[in-house]
Amino acid sequence: MSTNSLLPATNITEHSSCVDGSLETTFMVLNITTGVVILLGNVLVFVSIATSPRLRQQQMNLFLASMAVTDIMMGACVVPGYSLFCVGCLEYPQSKYCWLMEGTKDITLGSSIYNLLAISYDRCLAIYWPLQYSDMMTKGRAVFILSVVWSLSLAIALIRNIWHHTTTGAELNAIDGLYNNVLLIVVLLIPCIIISVINIKIMLTIRKQVREVSFALRNLQNAGGEANNNPDETQAEVVRKRKGTIACALLS
Repeated sequence: MSTNSLLPATNITEHSSCVDGSLETTFMVLNITTGVVILLGNVLVFVSIATSPRLRQQQMNLFLASMAVTDIMMGACVVPGYSLFCVGCLEYPQSKYCWLMEGTKDITLGSSIYNLLAISYDRCLAIYWPLQYSDMMTKGRAVFILSVVWSLSLAIALIRNIWHHTTTGAELNAIDGLYNNVLLIVVLLIPCIIISVINIKIMLTIRKQVREVSFALRNLQNAGGEANNNPDETQAEVVRKRKGTIACALLS
């Protein structure tokens, strides 16, 4: 549908493509219910992080709070708003603001993907460089990464609005279709591949560390049995060796 057409202020216009009005009502209820669930859950996450000094001190939680803000926007605007007024069978008076709702959709799309990319980067640093993590991921660096995330997301929406206010009809739909294909590749496909590769490597590394720790513990149990037969080695010495061996296995 064209979002630039003038719509009646009070009436709801049914498109000729609508087959069943009850189906539209069903989708409306589902969208509103989904939006409320997403909104409430992520508001709880954001408030928990924002009101806890201990949680705010951990850089990882800054990225989680940013992700929660994205999902709040999704639950408050995109799911009940854009899905209902801009892609449904019926045309509502609010449909003339679809350009604004579509901008919100673009922001949430970009920020959700880029937040996941930032979280994956943060976890990669924590897994592969645990001793240097606090120096590599400072609060200032985390804030800088989040500013880049939201700047890129806002740019995605602003670029679309350049032609949404200057073109109409078939030309608008053609440009929108081309831009959506670009977003599919640049914003969705490529970052998702990067995120998948990072997380697969992290999972493989964690599995390797678990095997090494298990192997180290078996060796320590054998060493502990030998220590029991050696009165010169105290229990404290055995515990110290055990902790050292586990630490080496985790960092290897």
